[in-house]
Amino acid sequence: MDNQDVDRSHLGNAEYARVDRSLLGKGEYADYFEVGHDFVAFYVDCGQQAVYGKERTRVYSRIVTSPFGAISLIGVLAKALCEYAERYRAFRDDEGEVLPDGKAIEELLCDYAKRFVPGYDKRP
Repeated sequence: MDNQDVDRSHLGNAEYARVDRSLLGKGEYADYFEVGHDFVAFYVDCGQQAVYGKERTRVYSRIVTSPFGAISLIGVLAKALCEYAERYRAFRDDEGEVLPDGKAIEELLCDYAKRFVPGYDKRP
């Protein structure tokens, strides 16, 4: 995926311009996530799940952040998922099937974003 292909219409021009993305490398698809923590940090390992029996799941990136950073990550993910649900009307699994509890997931994510993401007031 080319970094320019990502839809950033949810960001205002001023907000987008304040972030330096010059060191951003090539994006990698991830469908495997493992999270660990110690007293000072959270560790999020990202990779690709093995599909066939003899393959091994590959982890190729690690994000290290503080507990506050992890809370911020939850917030921006909840906000983005809420906007995604409002735009595309359904959450689907990797085979394209609509998730049976998708509407409940959307409501919880949007409620979280409304309550805990600063400046997010899209939902009444």
